[in-house]
Amino acid sequence: MKIQNFGKPLSRLITMVAICMLSLHSMAYDFSYTYQGKTLYYNITPDNTVEVTYYSSDNYFQNNNYVSGDVVIPSSVTNNGTTYSVTSISQNAFEGCSSLTSVTIPNSVTSIGEWAFSYCRSLNSVTIPNSVNYIGGGVFFGCSSLTSVTIPNSVTSIGYDAFSSCSELTSITIPNSVTSIGERAFSPCSSLTSVTIPNSVTSIGYDAFRGCSGLTSVTIGNGVTSIGYGVFAGCSSLTSVTIPNSVTSIRERAFYDCSGLTSVTIPYSVTSIGEGAFGGCSSLTYVTIPNSVTAIGEGAFGGCSSLTYVTIPNSVTSIGDRAFYWCRGLTSVTIPNSVTSIGNDAFFECISLTSVTIPNSVTSIGDRAFSSCIGLTSVTIGNSVTSIGNDAFYWCRGLTSVTIGNSVTSIGKGAFEDCSSLTSVTIPNSITSIGNYAFAWCSSLTSVTIPNSITSIGIGDHAFAGCSSLTSVTIPNSVTSIADYAFAWCSSLTSIVSNAVVPPAIGNEVFPYPNSCNVTVPCGSLEAYIASLWNGYFPSRIEEDCSSALQEVESTREFVVYPNPARGFATVEFETLQERSLLRIADLGGRVIKTFDLSAGTESVRLDLRDLPSGVYTLMIGNTTKKLIVE
Repeated sequence: MKIQNFGKPLSRLITMVAICMLSLHSMAYDFSYTYQGKTLYYNITPDNTVEVTYYSSDNYFQNNNYVSGDVVIPSSVTNNGTTYSVTSISQNAFEGCSSLTSVTIPNSVTSIGEWAFSYCRSLNSVTIPNSVNYIGGGVFFGCSSLTSVTIPNSVTSIGYDAFSSCSELTSITIPNSVTSIGERAFSPCSSLTSVTIPNSVTSIGYDAFRGCSGLTSVTIGNGVTSIGYGVFAGCSSLTSVTIPNSVTSIRERAFYDCSGLTSVTIPYSVTSIGEGAFGGCSSLTYVTIPNSVTAIGEGAFGGCSSLTYVTIPNSVTSIGDRAFYWCRGLTSVTIPNSVTSIGNDAFFECISLTSVTIPNSVTSIGDRAFSSCIGLTSVTIGNSVTSIGNDAFYWCRGLTSVTIGNSVTSIGKGAFEDCSSLTSVTIPNSITSIGNYAFAWCSSLTSVTIPNSITSIGIGDHAFAGCSSLTSVTIPNSVTSIADYAFAWCSSLTSIVSNAVVPPAIGNEVFPYPNSCNVTVPCGSLEAYIASLWNGYFPSRIEEDCSSALQEVESTREFVVYPNPARGFATVEFETLQERSLLRIADLGGRVIKTFDLSAGTESVRLDLRDLPSGVYTLMIGNTTKKLIVE
């Protein structure tokens, strides 16, 4: 089959259309005018003035450097006997004039359009008159030779990308007339060393000074209410900053990766610290969060590896995901009673953190919240916590003790996995499930008591796998199943006590094999455990514990059951019992499904069989058994 390739013809068509459009754009001027040896191009505006406009050759891909050197724009021009005042410089007017070195703009000009001098790579000097009130987006974008610029008092706003990528710009004076600084306005002016933002400025656009790696000093005026997304991100030479009282929010990545920042003062006016606001500030050693702050955003201080101490005020209700992620120098943290949730990875790999108390106000501990905090030796989990997230304390290899509050209902996957110094743990009765790998490889754990609250599928895969010091375990009668490898590789496990009359369903290689392990099961359930193949996992013996049960008659006394087959009821007669005994009914699998308490002196008992399905059962008194058929 022949496949037609439309890729190249289509791309050629698009290119031709683009060239035609650019060609039309390049010739879209009303007249040209030569002044001081330089020819510029003009359009007549509706108010009968003119604007300096863009020009290029007919072939867009030829050199568009139609003007070079020092250019003086006249205040007025004449065409066909009519004199026009020059009031504006249109968008893209001098774009790409890479040989343009300086430009003088007359007082008649009030606006400079977007990208007007963009990519004028040789432009080193520009005079902006007091008549200009607006500097459009990208006006001086990519003017890599521009070293300084004075913005007149007439300008009220600096557009987006206005001075972006002016890599040689060392200083800038922003006048008091300016009320807004646009997005990426000075990003990344890597040679800019200081900047003063006047009190007139009320908003700073996102990434406004992003990547100004040479910026050592910044003064933020009192008019600013919000420090936006990434405003000072990547200003790696900035060592300190004072945030004025007018600021109410520090937004996402505002000071992200300011690796030289050692201190910061956050005023009481600030109510929120955004995602990654100070993330990656690797030299930041101390920070005070005021009582006005109610939320610490995701990754707000993540990667602040020199941060040693932080006080979280009572006003904070939530600690976001990765809030103090990788703060490897953090030695202590106080979590106030106001906090209700600790996010995922909140203190991940804070390797110097030695202890933490989680107050009663906290209801949830997120996934990996304290994972890899290898210096953490003790932790107290408040009574209000209902869930411990996956891997919450994973790899906390110095953790020796943990207290879990009574309100916790679930322990997440890998919550305490590889806490190799953990010697004991008390699991409260509130717990209903233990997740996969929850205590796996806790090689110092010697004993564990599983509460009666644990139910079906309550002990997860590998839950205690690799606990090589674990010598005994008690499984309550509430547990109906134990998942694969739950106690695998517990090489020291010698005693297992199961209190479940009905054997829990067990998965693959739940217990170590081979192992010299004694299994103790409830009185009367031995046959059921054997029938369930538990012995396949225990080379040593399985025995019943009848110490607390009623002692049964161990004779071979005969008894009679009738009618047999029975429907609804049956009667059992035997010699007068000398002491209390048990009569048990079991199915063919050995599972005891009914037990009757027989007092001393009993000669017969009537059995209610109405709730039993039709089938064959076994009656047991002491060591004597009889078959019973229920119709």
